[in-house]
Amino acid sequence: MIPAALLIIFLDNFTFNPELLRYVCAIYALIIGFMFGKSLSNLIRERTKLNICLFIAALLFVISDFFLLLELFTNLDTVSMGLSCMAIYCPALVMMASLVYFRE
Repeated sequence: MIPAALLIIFLDNFTFNPELLRYVCAIYALIIGFMFGKSLSNLIRERTKLNICLFIAALLFVISDFFLLLELFTNLDTVSMGLSCMAIYCPALVMMASLVYFRE
């Protein structure tokens, strides 16, 4: 996720208003990157159903947030980006919440 944060900071295709949002989004990319990395390392260390589901949920969050970044800060088609974002975010949220509630 460090490459994603660097792309957010240095790529001029994104329009951030105010410019401070560029750095806030980069910090968020690092935070969600650490979440994804932790779920990946847990999966590599111990292959359980819980770790597999956490990895899938974290991956869905990363993809969802990528679509959100494209929707809010580029000139791409916002309807399809918004629908894609929510179509991925909702299952990830349900999966993560159910993992917390129904923990092994």
